[in-house]
Amino acid sequence: MERKIDIRRLVRNALTVLIMTGLIAYIVYHCLQYFKDPVQTTAVLRRSEKETQQLTAYIFRDETVLRSPESGALRTLYEDGVHVPVDSEVARVYVSRDGERLYARLQELGAEIAFYEQCMDTAGMSQIDLPALNEEIAKLYGETMNAATSGDGAMADRLSRELLVLINRRDILTGELADMPAKYAALQAQKRALEAEYAGTYASVVTEKSGYYFRETDGYEAWYTNEALRTMTFDGFFELIERAPTSTAQDAGKMIGDYIWYVAVPTVKSESQTLSEGENYPITFADGVTTLSMTLDRILTQAGDERCVLIFRTGQMPAGFDYTRRQTVTVGVGETSGLRVPQTAILVGKDGEMGVYVLDVARVRYRRIEVIWRGDGYVLARETDRTAEGHENDLGYQELVIIGSDEELYDGKLLY
Repeated sequence: MERKIDIRRLVRNALTVLIMTGLIAYIVYHCLQYFKDPVQTTAVLRRSEKETQQLTAYIFRDETVLRSPESGALRTLYEDGVHVPVDSEVARVYVSRDGERLYARLQELGAEIAFYEQCMDTAGMSQIDLPALNEEIAKLYGETMNAATSGDGAMADRLSRELLVLINRRDILTGELADMPAKYAALQAQKRALEAEYAGTYASVVTEKSGYYFRETDGYEAWYTNEALRTMTFDGFFELIERAPTSTAQDAGKMIGDYIWYVAVPTVKSESQTLSEGENYPITFADGVTTLSMTLDRILTQAGDERCVLIFRTGQMPAGFDYTRRQTVTVGVGETSGLRVPQTAILVGKDGEMGVYVLDVARVRYRRIEVIWRGDGYVLARETDRTAEGHENDLGYQELVIIGSDEELYDGKLLY
């Protein structure tokens, strides 16, 4: 017996399903709207920001130039910064025609050999260490690229050399640089042969007093001294930095008699008002790596002149430090601490007063702020004592600042 299909019943059931589905969606939507947070907030936290100035600095030290009786190729017997006793032979000056060329090549070979030694320093390492080494290479590559794109050439050069050392170590472990020991031995043989050729008639350079030996001279040693700086006047400093250097072909290095040295930094009074004599300040030098805590010894000023000279003192002598006479430094001049507030949350009234809305349990409240520092996308607001008279409505630590809302806000609005 053939069954008949009730078309009207099927249509009625389909319409019922559609209506129920729509009703459920409607109810779910309004439930979600009910439970949806009408505002987005962020907690107010304390933050400190360092204030720095990039300035030109001049280095003053107790320096005595050593001179050779002959001019020629200089070969030092001590590394820079080594303390040597009195009557020590610190260098030899070779007078042969090819002496300068041979010395330059010896310096190049010495640098190449030192690089190879760094690369081959894989003691205690095996292929098990390759994953960690690859991670370190990737990290260093990123740091190198960041330094290069930010324009920090000195940092990029230093990091790229470290990166090349790590890559070579990896290739040695994987066997891709199996010939490196043979190349290293060949470089050493070249160096020995040149040293034998280099050994000829020479004049010895001997110290007359003990101190720290440095090979390079710049012709300013007689002027940029500790003693000169102690008695230097404001005008005297600016006359000095215009002075031309004086050096001779017989200069054979210099001795530093005192571990105390100074950095003189010209700036303007308006940028140094927060600095105090006798306090310590961090100074980062031109290599971008070395930061020394130096004492502000004194400030040279002159009435009617907006300029001033900050004179910093230290007794630190870092190994391998670059004592270039004139270099760019970054001086940490202070630190600002306050409450971190997103820039997008700030309201500005008609009278110029700044404030923000905060979520106080279920109500919107207005809080006043005083901006004391501006950064990228945020500011620091002064933290006040909210129990003090007149500061009850100031922004407080850990309050919830409203950074977004789908509704119009006003002080006292009830959200829930």
